[in-house]
Amino acid sequence: MALESALVPIPSEIVMPYSGYVAYLNSSLSMVLEASFAGTLGNLLGSLLAYYLGYGVGKPLLLKYGKYFLVTRDKLEYAEKLFSKYGDYAVFFGRLMPAVRTIISFPAGVFKMKLGKFILLTVAGSIPWNTTLVLLGYWLGPSWTILEEYFHVLDIIVVIGALIVLVYLLCRLKSERS
Repeated sequence: MALESALVPIPSEIVMPYSGYVAYLNSSLSMVLEASFAGTLGNLLGSLLAYYLGYGVGKPLLLKYGKYFLVTRDKLEYAEKLFSKYGDYAVFFGRLMPAVRTIISFPAGVFKMKLGKFILLTVAGSIPWNTTLVLLGYWLGPSWTILEEYFHVLDIIVVIGALIVLVYLLCRLKSERS
């Protein structure tokens, strides 16, 4: 969970339900709570890493290399206005949405959200997400082996998607240098 929250695309939709499945195998409802707590702590630690990265080097980095990701100075200023108005909602509800949850900490740092508020919103948004996923794995216990075969397909999709993005970025970088 720490890796997912630190901008590494490791899907919590697989990690956390598996923790619930392990709790099911051990017939331990207390393990559900422990897994949810551990996931939330991991989210917080990874989110803090991404937050501090954004806080420390985010804005200069985006101003220098943002053009490779279609981020202009105007778009960054507009995003900053939006974040100052809706940032609390973005951090909290972003924790409940796949993909957004992985990146939301970085802009929170870039736009200098107060650390205490960031921690509170991150934890508050991570608890329901992690608990729901762990409980899902717990309740799906006997069906877990059926689902395992689909996880391999998801792995392949994620790897192909990452390769496509990497090739796109490399081609864009090469054309900018030419």
